[in-house]
Amino acid sequence: MFSRGKRGFVSICPIVVFISICLAGCRPSESEHIAQWQERFVSRDELRVYVQEFRVSDLTPRWEYNSQGGAKRAIADMMAEQWLAAKAMDSGLDKDSSVQAQLAFHDHKELATHCVRKLLQQDDFSEEDLKEYYEQHSEEFHQEETVKFQDLFVRVVSKEEEQSARTKIESLHQRALNGESLHSLRQEINPASESGTQKLVSCTRGKFAPEIETLAFSTPVGQVSEIVRTKHGWLFLQVVEKLEEKKIPFEDAKDSIRRTLVSEKMQAWGERLKEEYPIVLDWNALESASDPRDCTLVMVSGQNITRALLNHIPTQITFPLSDSLRKQIETESEYVARQYQVATWARMHGWDKDRAFQFVSNFRRNKVLAMACLETVQVEPPTQQQAREFFDNNPELFQIPVEYDYLEFYVAAFKEKDYPSPADVFLANEGLKQAFSTVHQRVLAGERVEDVSGEFANLKGRFWVLPRTSVSEKEQPQVMNDAFAALSIGEYSSVFETQRGFHFVQLERRSERSAMDWQQAEQQALKHCEMNARYQAQQSLIEEAYTSSAPTLNEKAIARFEEEVVPSAPNSR
Repeated sequence: MFSRGKRGFVSICPIVVFISICLAGCRPSESEHIAQWQERFVSRDELRVYVQEFRVSDLTPRWEYNSQGGAKRAIADMMAEQWLAAKAMDSGLDKDSSVQAQLAFHDHKELATHCVRKLLQQDDFSEEDLKEYYEQHSEEFHQEETVKFQDLFVRVVSKEEEQSARTKIESLHQRALNGESLHSLRQEINPASESGTQKLVSCTRGKFAPEIETLAFSTPVGQVSEIVRTKHGWLFLQVVEKLEEKKIPFEDAKDSIRRTLVSEKMQAWGERLKEEYPIVLDWNALESASDPRDCTLVMVSGQNITRALLNHIPTQITFPLSDSLRKQIETESEYVARQYQVATWARMHGWDKDRAFQFVSNFRRNKVLAMACLETVQVEPPTQQQAREFFDNNPELFQIPVEYDYLEFYVAAFKEKDYPSPADVFLANEGLKQAFSTVHQRVLAGERVEDVSGEFANLKGRFWVLPRTSVSEKEQPQVMNDAFAALSIGEYSSVFETQRGFHFVQLERRSERSAMDWQQAEQQALKHCEMNARYQAQQSLIEEAYTSSAPTLNEKAIARFEEEVVPSAPNSR
């Protein structure tokens, strides 16, 4: 958000705001005024929508509004951006083709969203329609006999682990019989595996392994079962609920049927749109254009929407197009074109005249114009002397990082549908770690990785041997840099863990960190100086926006607003 003083330019990017405060017709009465700026008024209803809805729909939810003084902060932000938008229009930025493309893109996007939301809210299905669907699809409303349970699973990775796994599950089983919850026991095994809520497994006939199904259906509600050996390890469970086989009553199925019918209606509507407003993707025009963004790449009902793709298509396009790049362009083009389809349909039916859409459209327009105003701030190009001073004062920015060449070996677990519980995934990881550590020891003893990796074939995991890779320390997680730093050339690291799985590496080459000389760093230093100057100029403009657009506040109305409205706003912190 905008703020005075210390908050930076980056924080303005997710701002949400509107421009049209006085909507068509009449002004709000004085008692409804939350604030006034020049001849414009902020009404209670407009601020309510801003705080409750718009702020949580943008990239960064503004939880700060849901606090004491939040309404004043919201008003200040709205007025400051409105001032910037007016300045952008005074400068003619609203006539710039790039800005117009962004305005058109957001206009179509918001209208499409508004249209779909309204259609989803329309409930034109009668009770007879719902009953007809219920009778024609009676098989969908048959509830099978179901058992809901919690389980605890100890994985067995190798024959050597059989006895230790059995001992561990017996200890956990006895604690469960003594009254400890399976949920707490599972969290003890893996504190990060689950949140504070219990996660139940639903078991129906024929969907689980026979030994688990038999155990689930034979254990009374509330009791802990015996221990059984499954294909992958030892398991016991506690039954929480049993549901008998029955037909779901119509009253219980009504909401589900209504959602299904609305979904089918929307799908059929979407198919009709494809026929009425066809999309044309012209690859020849793309490949023959000097600037791909200027060509008639995509058209919907005669409207060229290439400019709307400015923020979506890749900035670097090389010809001939690769299959992956063609697929990316095709996907992004279809995404934007679908929005244009829906928006075109909505305009044909007059939905662009809705007050709610007009409000959002003006709000988005203000955001685009304000950002354009900030981005076009002019600064003097830095001199070489300024760049040299910046270079001398910031040596850490002009360091050539260490580079490594290495071979990498890693193993990662993957989920399968027959996992009894989330805890099994953790235990599978533990089993893989143990097996991977064994491979690591054998490699250190002189065996080839390729000769020992095959033993992972029957585990719930996959083993990779990556080809030689060259990276800088800036491109690697800290845990890998720590592993690299401890190695001599040709040496293998110990086993370490990242988000991908368990790894060890062999270092083949390492360069040393060094400082850039002035010739190498000059262009980089000049760019840094220009960015800093632009940032300072933008901060000054933001400060001017706050000073020039300071509104007159209705303190009593704001107090009532915060008391009644703000506490109900979604807290998106």
